Amino acid sequence: MRPSSSDSSELHELGLSEYDDSTESSPLTAGMLHVSFENEVHGALTEIRRASVDHLPTNRGSNRSVSPVLQWSLLALAGLIVVDLVALFYVCHMFNTVFEDRGTPSSFEFADPYIGLKALYESGEAVSSTIEPIINRPRLSAQVYANEPDRPAPRGERDHWIDGWGTVSPNERRLHVTPEVHTIAQFRAIDFGMEDCHLVLTIPPATDESGHANTQLEAGASFSMHLQSHLDVFRLETDAPIDPAALTYRTRPRVAEKVATVHAHAISEGGEVAIYRFPCARASLHTFEVACTEGFPECLVDAWSSQNTTLGKSVPGLWGVDGVLITDFVFLAGINVIQYQTV
Repeated sequence: MRPSSSDSSELHELGLSEYDDSTESSPLTAGMLHVSFENEVHGALTEIRRASVDHLPTNRGSNRSVSPVLQWSLLALAGLIVVDLVALFYVCHMFNTVFEDRGTPSSFEFADPYIGLKALYESGEAVSSTIEPIINRPRLSAQVYANEPDRPAPRGERDHWIDGWGTVSPNERRLHVTPEVHTIAQFRAIDFGMEDCHLVLTIPPATDESGHANTQLEAGASFSMHLQSHLDVFRLETDAPIDPAALTYRTRPRVAEKVATVHAHAISEGGEVAIYRFPCARASLHTFEVACTEGFPECLVDAWSSQNTTLGKSVPGLWGVDGVLITDFVFLAGINVIQYQTV
C-alpha cells in the first residue's frame, strides 16, 4: 500500500521520502519495512493534524458562563419594553374610551329647569296665566328614499359661502314628499305646561291650480304641491334623537301607527290642517314620517321654509333684525307642531 499524494506532500515537508518498493531486499524484509514505514507515516500525519487543530481559534465564550451584570441588564431591558407596551396599550384604550360615543349624551334625560312648578300647580295654590300656543318647528326634517333604501339622507343642501363668514348653514327645513321620497320629521316638546300637542300641515294660502303659492315668499323659500296628492302620516317608534348622518330608508325608526291621511285638494286654500293630536311631556321626542299614499302616482309636496318670514309675515316671540320684538303670526310652510297650554 502506497501513501496518497497528499500524504506524500506532507512527508516531503517533514524531510521524509517515500519508501521505494524497488529497493533490493528479501520479500519478508521488504514487507516488514513497508508496514513499519506506513505506521510511522500514519503516526506522523496524526500528530500534524492534531497540532493543526490545536492551533485553530476556539470559541471559548461558549464554554464560559454569561456575566450576571449582562443577565440583569437584559432582564431590565425586557422589563422596560413590557412596561412601555402596556403603557402604550393603556393610553390607546384611554383615548378610545375617555369620550363617550356621540349618541350617548342624547340618551340622557333632560334636566328639569322648572323645579317645583309641577308641585306648585298641582297644589292649587297658584293661578296660571294664559299663554298663547307656540309653534314648534322640527329639530330634524330629512328625506329618505324608498327606491334607494341605503342612500343617506341629504345634508347641507342650502349651505353656502359668505366672504368674511365662511360656510353658512341656514336654519331651514324641507318637507319633500313624492312616491319615492319620504320625509322624516322629529320634534322635541318644549316649555313647561305646554303639553297638548297638535301636528299640523301648513301650506301658503291661495295656492293656485298649478300647486304653487300665490303668496309672496321670503327669499330662498319655495312651495309646490300637486293638487291630486294624498299623504299618509305615520308615527315612528323612537325615544332617541335621530342621527342624520346615519339615517336611510332602511335605518329609519320602525312605524308604530298611521295617524292620518291628508288630501291636498282639501287644503289647497292654504292654512293649517290639524293632522294628529297627542300628549307631549316636557322634553319628550316625537317622530313622524310623511309619505305619498300608495296608488296615487301623481303626488308631490315640496316646501322650503326658515324660522324667519316664510310667508311674508313674522314669527311670534322672535326678535327681528331691527331689534323690534316680532308679534305677528305666520304660517311656516311644512309640517310643524303647535303646543297648547295645559296648566
